[in-house]
Amino acid sequence: MKILGQDTNPIYTMAITLPRPDGSEWILNVSPLPLGFHCRLMSRGMTTPVPPKKVTRDSQGRPIKDRSGLAVLMQDDHDPIYVAELARYQQMLAALMVYEGLKHDSTITFDAQPPESGSWELFAEELCAEFESAGWSLGDVTRVCEEICRVSNLLDDHLQDAEQNFSSPARDAATL
Repeated sequence: MKILGQDTNPIYTMAITLPRPDGSEWILNVSPLPLGFHCRLMSRGMTTPVPPKKVTRDSQGRPIKDRSGLAVLMQDDHDPIYVAELARYQQMLAALMVYEGLKHDSTITFDAQPPESGSWELFAEELCAEFESAGWSLGDVTRVCEEICRVSNLLDDHLQDAEQNFSSPARDAATL
């Protein structure tokens, strides 16, 4: 692909700093997530957990039924097993985002390697363990994920500026 007649560089990186507790900073080079990142995860079995269904009940505790006499079901977003699965999925997704976003940084090497076949969930868990043993915190992973989203054009900094303009008080008609 060419833009304005020039070849594009498929590998783009942006330097970010990650503050450390001792006052020092790590300089990391993050790159955007590829276009098919989420599709590849799904094809490798990494899918968002689905909350279980439960029977809707009235104030007396009786099941609510539809016109056909069948119990009305609703998602149980507070099911403890679902909540734990969702937290685990989000952690694995963040680890894989960080891996993908840092894999073009020549200063970083990972011990965990993506499987040619096998469990990507296990790979993500290995990455999490590797981050933890390297001294990364939850905030570090979150910060790097935010920067990867920013360089991937998944965050729009200008949106916040525009929202502030819309919510500012209207100018007095006399000043116009």
